[in-house]
Amino acid sequence: NTCPRSAEYYLVNRREAPTSEALVFGGAVHKGLEHYYLHEDLESVFTSIYDHFAKNPPASITYRTPERAVELLELYMSRYPREQEPFKILVDKDSKPFVEVPFRVPMGMKKVRNAIPYPEALIVEDGDPDKPSVYVNTLHFMWTGKIDMVVQDQSDKIWILDHKTTSIAGPTFYDQFILAQQMMGYTYATSYMLEHPCAGLFLNALVCRKPTKTGKGFEFHRQKFPYHQDHINEWKRDVLAIANDFVNHLVAGYFPKVTAWCMGKYGKCKYHETCMLQPDQRMMMLQSSNYSPVTWSPLD
Repeated sequence: NTCPRSAEYYLVNRREAPTSEALVFGGAVHKGLEHYYLHEDLESVFTSIYDHFAKNPPASITYRTPERAVELLELYMSRYPREQEPFKILVDKDSKPFVEVPFRVPMGMKKVRNAIPYPEALIVEDGDPDKPSVYVNTLHFMWTGKIDMVVQDQSDKIWILDHKTTSIAGPTFYDQFILAQQMMGYTYATSYMLEHPCAGLFLNALVCRKPTKTGKGFEFHRQKFPYHQDHINEWKRDVLAIANDFVNHLVAGYFPKVTAWCMGKYGKCKYHETCMLQPDQRMMMLQSSNYSPVTWSPLD
């Protein structure tokens, strides 16, 4: 969605840098909340946090420790007892709660009718690594992801409930959800799967700031963001346009870099050192210990 070159390195070459402290912390909190809302024992809530940190060690840790995540969840559970929540979690036809729901729904298609100049193993699952290219006739686009929860409020409206951890909870943080591509996509997918309109996003924000002498820096905020169907329709056109651009770069065998994204709000791009090298040295850098294979999938 930002720099095509970083999309190539992550989505085509399937290489990524070590996970940041903030992402590991957020993932651990998500794991704890998953166990909490599945009505599992509280010990499993805390165990899941430590397990997540053990399986996904961040490059470095400052204040976002597993102990801090446990402290945050303890306060959250005191603030929001399960039996007093202003919503009920929907269940599927097999009575399984809609908690951490992976999905894969159709979006559209594109006639390619061209050879993709990348090794087949990079483009096709279980493809031949010795085959230097692969001919593609038609691509079918699927929208995939994992929804934290699907809930129904006291007025019977259906919402996707998404947990977000953040250290900054000002207007800029909340304004990003008004037209959020991820959340509109979840709304689209939920409406598709349930065959019933989904109203939009129920944001569940957990604020965790760096501890200070005057306080622990924990806050909790909730806010609803309804999405009009016209915006959902436009979102779908936007996503297909972005996918179309990606495929055009894929067919051309060249993804241009957009240097405006070398330094973003989360710091330096994780591929910055790779792009600094001469073109014939970049693949060696990507295959070095500075990066590791991309293994995450929302469908797992």
